[in-house]
Amino acid sequence: MPHARPVEAPRLPSWAPYVATGLVLTSLGAGALWTACHIAPDAVLHNAALFAHLTCLVVGFGAVLTVDWVALLWLARRCELRDVLRQAGHVHVPIWTGYAGLVVSGVMLEPDLSSPITRVKLAMVLLIGWNGLLAMWLHARLTEDPYRFHLGVSTLTASLSQIGWWGGDADRVRQFPLMHFVQLAAGQAVATCRCPARLLDMQVIACLWCCHGHCLSGSG
Repeated sequence: MPHARPVEAPRLPSWAPYVATGLVLTSLGAGALWTACHIAPDAVLHNAALFAHLTCLVVGFGAVLTVDWVALLWLARRCELRDVLRQAGHVHVPIWTGYAGLVVSGVMLEPDLSSPITRVKLAMVLLIGWNGLLAMWLHARLTEDPYRFHLGVSTLTASLSQIGWWGGDADRVRQFPLMHFVQLAAGQAVATCRCPARLLDMQVIACLWCCHGHCLSGSG
């Protein structure tokens, strides 16, 4: 009597876990929006959240740019594809840490959901998350078979990454009250400085910083 073959469990497509993660990510984003609409942080908490927001932007987007830079070196035939994959594998943690920090700190920034610009920015944040999952799927496929290069998907992923990161938080930089810290530091230095020449230099530098900050705030 022939032996019955064991029934193999159907395998999920390679992209299925990433889609499931994306759905969870979207649900968490909706929860973050609901939370943002039901809290009223004071000015101190708002400024602290804005500082954390910009810090996470530097961490996350900076890690993305390192991968893009190595990819450009590969296109210029200055390195191998495995170097790009290795760099991408090293920065998954800072990228997703920065992204999560952007979402959490953004809850404290009181987004105006009635503004079309805010809606576009929120769409960009969601785009970053889904595109990041696409990049992770692509990284796994290329790691398994680096000779099967998905040029179209890679180009799309890199383009969406730049659009999402630049479009999502470009205007937050000039909102941070940096001038207050510059004026405070300059005032403290002036108070402790004993050299008249240095005293004048510090006053001029503080004045230039303040004028520059006024121009930035007035240009928006």
